[in-house]
Amino acid sequence: MHHGNMATSKRLQDTYAALADRQWHSTWHIAQATHSCAVHSDIAALRENGCAIDTQGPKLVQGCRIYEYRLRERLEESGGVKVGELALGDAP
Repeated sequence: MHHGNMATSKRLQDTYAALADRQWHSTWHIAQATHSCAVHSDIAALRENGCAIDTQGPKLVQGCRIYEYRLRERLEESGGVKVGELALGDAP
């Protein structure tokens, strides 16, 4: 799977920002904050960029399956990519 680079993708930066408080957020809430129609793909791409993201669900709410995501630790804390920088070890 090809995934975007967090250093250059506003879509991934917006998704990361929506999760930055490290609280649980539903797919719907992330989509509202980021205007993304593919939150699950954005989450997968963030994971490929080194983000530790937890998933819980599905919960059934009024017959709908609800998934929630939470950023386990900020990239700055884990030594990973920082927004606006290349990943450590990436060639320019």
